Amino acid sequence: MTPRFVLRIVLGALALTLAAPSCNAGTGGRLVPIELRLVGDPSASRFTTALGFEVTLDEAELVVGPLYAFAPADEPITRRTHGALAVAHAHGGLDPLDGRKVRAEMLDRVVIDALSDEPIPFETLAEEGTIDELRVGLEAEPTQLDGHLARVVGTATRDDVTRAFEAFVDVGASPNERRVLVPFAAELTEGSVLELRLDPRAWLDGVAFDRLGACESPCDFPDGSQAATAAALGVRSVRAYAPRLE
Repeated sequence: MTPRFVLRIVLGALALTLAAPSCNAGTGGRLVPIELRLVGDPSASRFTTALGFEVTLDEAELVVGPLYAFAPADEPITRRTHGALAVAHAHGGLDPLDGRKVRAEMLDRVVIDALSDEPIPFETLAEEGTIDELRVGLEAEPTQLDGHLARVVGTATRDDVTRAFEAFVDVGASPNERRVLVPFAAELTEGSVLELRLDPRAWLDGVAFDRLGACESPCDFPDGSQAATAAALGVRSVRAYAPRLE
């Protein structure tokens, strides 16, 4: 048997073990194995921005995580018990930041190549049932992208203005600035694949490349500049994230 097949067996057994005590736990769903998948979009390598710049992207990377899938806001929270002891788990628990019931989660922070269609999968347990929103965390570790959230490399052209760029992108330090809430209605069941596709076109859509000046080497996005602000808003845009369920 392959390691992946063995992992599915283990996850399935664990799901049955944890779900069994929940029979009298109100509306809580059973725990089932699912796959969370992060992937980029190769078609974003060439595009036209809202400001009319023709952009060619050579590289686009983003640190993604943690990732949460929320149950509908009006669904009651239930507690799973095992004898007299509560079983600790995030699935079906209350998220302290949004006060939402968590259906599934990925706690890792992962650097994603936003121009690659090679998915990065994570197998996990989820509480079976309806979801209506995802929360995408934007929290880079110091060792990831030199501590920055995103990195973009490419060229932008409009009329007689051409700017080569190689820049990092960051967002603010507040919890609201380090997350994106993405509406997405779906039903998680055993074996579901919940995919989140990144679209780096949204990151650069509002960047006025002509305001960077004439750079002798590839332009960066200086702190406080229009480019830095617009790119930060871009990575926080709902349009930069496209979920789907298989």
